Amino acid sequence: MKFGPYSVPFPAIVMTAGVVTIALIFAFWPTGLSDSLDIVKSFNLDDSTWQTVKVDAQGRIVRVGTNPVTLGAFIGLIGLCIVGVCASAWQLFSPSSRPKVAPAVEAASVTRAVAAAAAPKAAEQMMMKVESAGLKLEGELATVLKLLQMQLGTSERYSDVLDDANDKLPGATSIEQVERIVELLVTENLRVRNEVTKLKRGLETSQTQIENLRLSLNQVEEEGTIDSLTWLKNRRWFDRNGPKQVSQAHEDNTNMSLVMADIDNFKLINDTFGHQVGDEVLKRFSELLTTNIKGQDSAVRYGGEEFTLILPNTQLSGARQLTDSIRRTLETKRWMDQKTGRPLGMVTASFGVAQLRGGEVLSELVSRADAKMYEAKRSGKNRVVCDE
Repeated sequence: MKFGPYSVPFPAIVMTAGVVTIALIFAFWPTGLSDSLDIVKSFNLDDSTWQTVKVDAQGRIVRVGTNPVTLGAFIGLIGLCIVGVCASAWQLFSPSSRPKVAPAVEAASVTRAVAAAAAPKAAEQMMMKVESAGLKLEGELATVLKLLQMQLGTSERYSDVLDDANDKLPGATSIEQVERIVELLVTENLRVRNEVTKLKRGLETSQTQIENLRLSLNQVEEEGTIDSLTWLKNRRWFDRNGPKQVSQAHEDNTNMSLVMADIDNFKLINDTFGHQVGDEVLKRFSELLTTNIKGQDSAVRYGGEEFTLILPNTQLSGARQLTDSIRRTLETKRWMDQKTGRPLGMVTASFGVAQLRGGEVLSELVSRADAKMYEAKRSGKNRVVCDE
């Protein structure tokens, strides 16, 4: 239920009504239980059957207790009010039973502590993964080194055996002596072959472990290119992969467009409603970008409230149409702070669009799109300006 600009949950209304009713019952308790007010009479019941009576010293019948039906009705009403208050309190304050925000309403419900701790926690986890992978890699390299040292020792022993046999063969004067030398060589050869087999297996195991570690490090590297708040690609990814996509477009002689976007009046949102609300706006805007791109397109949080879209195989006209669709969808959304019920008002963004030119590098393309974005802001915000 709404009272002016404020929204009051229905359970809160029920709780208030229950408390007020209980207060009124206790306020009128003496009057309600007096002889002058018997609700039994309203139902045409025989009042005398419900009275507690006694005979005084003069033989007169006098009423001792209150009317039991009236008393029961009051107690029952109080009980209902208490049940209603408890049920409403549970519905109002229980996290599992709070109503979800409608899809058209953007709710800012992330606490400031969680928002502030998200990035450091992600970075800490990443460092732990890197350290763990580094220790495992160090262990595998030590294992490989040990296997190679063992094989080197085996080769040296086999070389000594061959030298010894080479020295003894010229002096062998009987078949038995030659047979013993050959038998020694055969035995040593089998031993060396077994050692080589063990070495091969050990190296294969280490190779598998090192490959797994390489994949793990690649995963850590991939995680390092994701923004922890919005889950879009981050500036690090943009600086690393943007030039590659520009070079690929030049090499394939294909079109490519880039969009720079900045949320209007974002500092005012933070100052008015708090950073947790601002973080929620950033996340919802990121979701809007993600749902409107496809294929090889990439959405990047460029920094702060500034975002960029890389659109391979896209001409300027197509990029303009896509960007304006995002702008119109954003301005139709209704935003509110779920914590206080205060409306945020309209949230808009300004966009600059540019198409890659022949021989142009990424920094030049970004500069042109960025200039058009600021032109859109100077022109009144909530608009798309293209570099024709």
